[in-house]
Amino acid sequence: MPSHYNTHARRRRNALWRKNIITAILSLILGFVLFKVLQARMSDTRPRVTHADRYSKEYKYRPAASPIVTEVLDDGTIRLRGANHHDTHARIDHCYFCSGNVYPGHGTAFVRNDSKYFRFCSSKCHKNFKMKRNPRKLRWTKAFRKAAGKEMTIDSTLEFEKRRHVPVRYNRTLVATTLKAMKRVGEIRKRREVAFWKNRMAANSQRRKLADKKEVSKSINLLPGIKASTKAAASAQTAKQKVKVPKNKSSNLASAGGSGQKMTMDMD
Repeated sequence: MPSHYNTHARRRRNALWRKNIITAILSLILGFVLFKVLQARMSDTRPRVTHADRYSKEYKYRPAASPIVTEVLDDGTIRLRGANHHDTHARIDHCYFCSGNVYPGHGTAFVRNDSKYFRFCSSKCHKNFKMKRNPRKLRWTKAFRKAAGKEMTIDSTLEFEKRRHVPVRYNRTLVATTLKAMKRVGEIRKRREVAFWKNRMAANSQRRKLADKKEVSKSINLLPGIKASTKAAASAQTAKQKVKVPKNKSSNLASAGGSGQKMTMDMD
């Protein structure tokens, strides 16, 4: 076979290789662009998750065994504290005694013989539980505050946070909507709590005024300026009340002297 045929076949083969390489590079670039576009669309529908480590500003406590949500930002970003896993599940329990928040990796758990589960936020609550104290009679518990009318007990925002025993299948749109609703419900609950507190404290203004008046009237002698002014006002009032009485020419003793008996003492 002549040599010019081999040269032509080699050139054709090299041209095919160049074409295949260019096609592969263009395919990779197009795939990368499509991936970025899809990722941007997915980030619009679901919140962005960032993990806080011990060197960040959000690290306020020691890292827990499982991550927990520390903050939901305005742009939809969820900031987690703890282990950085892809499947992040955070459950915030409530103390059985004082109803405070118990984060993962904190508190104490106690399981009774009848499989009843108790969770305590601190040793203080655990000791009070073992002493069989009533949470309604201790002023620092949520049960006492609600029983005494110091916190809201009947409100629609309190019905959202409760334990659901029916499992829900994961849905990205549902999770995003739920997180937005959680933020909105939290804002509404805070606003209603402030209004409830103001309404509860409204009766204290009149009570405080009466207490101040009583204190001033009781301790008025401790105020020298007010004492001098009150003395001047009292003297002016007594001067106004003075009445002129006409004087008689003879006193009552002189008029009674003629008719009276004379008391003498005879000396032997």
